[in-house]
Amino acid sequence: MPDSMIVVFLYPTQPPAVFVASRAQLIERARDLAAQTDTHPGASAPLNFDKAWTVLSRDTKAAHHFPDIALARHHIQSDPRLTHHERTTVLSALGRLE
Repeated sequence: MPDSMIVVFLYPTQPPAVFVASRAQLIERARDLAAQTDTHPGASAPLNFDKAWTVLSRDTKAAHHFPDIALARHHIQSDPRLTHHERTTVLSALGRLE
């Protein structure tokens, strides 16, 4: 996917989510989530990427998106806010994406 990015969501009580998605896929995912939770009026209205990212990341401890795996790996390895467990879990998941 030329428009794809690496997405990392770190949740307070769930395992991290690490996956590849396009901006359009993330916007659609946000629209679906907003419609399910009904906490965002106008969930069926068009969302731009920034609004979609806000919807998707609202329950996370941290949320990141990267243009490629190398940049994601570098950021995760150097982020002092991550616990050892979070870091190793995300790096392992990034390895599976290669």
